[in-house]
Amino acid sequence: MPTLRLAKTLWGVPEADDPDLWDELFARIKAEGFDGVEAITLTWRTDRDRFVSLLKKHGLQLICQIHTSGGDLDPATGYVYCSSNKLHDHLASFVKLTAEAKALGAVLINSHSGHDSWGSGDKAVAFFKHALLVEAQLGVPVVHETHRQRLLYSPCEPPPTPEPRPLGRPVRLAAVSSPPEPRSAAAPLTAAAARRRHRGRAPLEARARRAQGERRPLALVLRVREGL
Repeated sequence: MPTLRLAKTLWGVPEADDPDLWDELFARIKAEGFDGVEAITLTWRTDRDRFVSLLKKHGLQLICQIHTSGGDLDPATGYVYCSSNKLHDHLASFVKLTAEAKALGAVLINSHSGHDSWGSGDKAVAFFKHALLVEAQLGVPVVHETHRQRLLYSPCEPPPTPEPRPLGRPVRLAAVSSPPEPRSAAAPLTAAAARRRHRGRAPLEARARRAQGERRPLALVLRVREGL
């Protein structure tokens, strides 16, 4: 029967940054009913031996959260989360960080993997194929977190853009009729206006019919229809 185990992340826990407070912190976490903690490199590298020792003292298991092409502390900029979008950098980093996690006794590795610029193409496939091989050799289960800036930046993948469908049939021009622009009742078309506009080339009766709303061809429009 499956067993549910609870782990508390140390992300955002102030005491996690001070090794002198770990003993008290881990005792409290255990008393709260947790079975383990999740920590990043910035935490355990502060004092690796003390970190592992105190976890064992309080009977807490370890989940290591790793950040490929990251995990180091830069004196000028602070914690380095993701320093590259190159596939080989992330693969090398994954191998290094997972080995470090196993040496700490991690029961699970949570990886922020790859780079979002890869999409779901060849780089993404190559990374996961390599990651599965590394996981099998380690003997420690690895999960890949959905996280911004990373390969799994979104749980949804948009459908590919379909190729444009060729018309396959000739295009024909069709004439359409459109009603004339509405004319204000206060300004009826007069014979004088009709003569000025049309230079007297059409009978006034035709102008009057148009003024009353008769439909007339105005333009040619391009239509593409199936079967035309």
